Amino acid sequence: MSLRPLIPHALTALAVAALACQPAQSPSEPPSIESDQDKAFYALGFRLAEGMAGFGMKPDEVELFMLGIRDFLAEEPARVADTVRYVRMAQDIEKQRSAERTAREREEAARYMDQMAAEAGAVRLESGVVFLGIAEGTGPQPTAASEVTVHYHGTLRTGRVFDSSRDRGETASFPLDRVIPCWTEAIPMIRVGGKAKISCPPDQAYGDRQAGMIPPGAAITFEVELIEVN
Repeated sequence: MSLRPLIPHALTALAVAALACQPAQSPSEPPSIESDQDKAFYALGFRLAEGMAGFGMKPDEVELFMLGIRDFLAEEPARVADTVRYVRMAQDIEKQRSAERTAREREEAARYMDQMAAEAGAVRLESGVVFLGIAEGTGPQPTAASEVTVHYHGTLRTGRVFDSSRDRGETASFPLDRVIPCWTEAIPMIRVGGKAKISCPPDQAYGDRQAGMIPPGAAITFEVELIEVN
């Protein structure tokens, strides 16, 4: 399982433009999300924010960012000279903040993995992955080279859901030699029909790179039901 960028550059620009052209909304009066078109524009904004997560923008910095967009779209002159220079500065800020954020996240990940390993019945594997059986299956077990069909529900250490086949209402199928290492190792420990909770330390998941809603250096947990070995 891997996460890929979902928004082409043109659509990213469209999302920014749509956000910039809207009047400010009171936090108590969010726009409604009803039609498929509403959902499409909301999804564009959400994915755009994912791509900028490394900046860790504070509220006042978000306002400055949006001011720059609005000025450009309104054909106003730039309020700072040499925007290229300051964009490079912003890139340096992003690198510094991302490194600091990753270090903090790794510290939290280590504590989180200790908590997961302390749960009754949990087993910490040599790799650091924590496996907790939830329900015994009766079918065959896959190997690390098998293709499997599963239902899964993925959460961050905070409990925030970052991906869920159950929420989408459709199973997922993939070869186990093309997923994150913790899945390659842990899924073969489940028999078809069984369920398990698998907690992955960062180096057995996405490491120090941003993966959608998953921050760099993060530990993540999946509840997995093995439906079929294909």
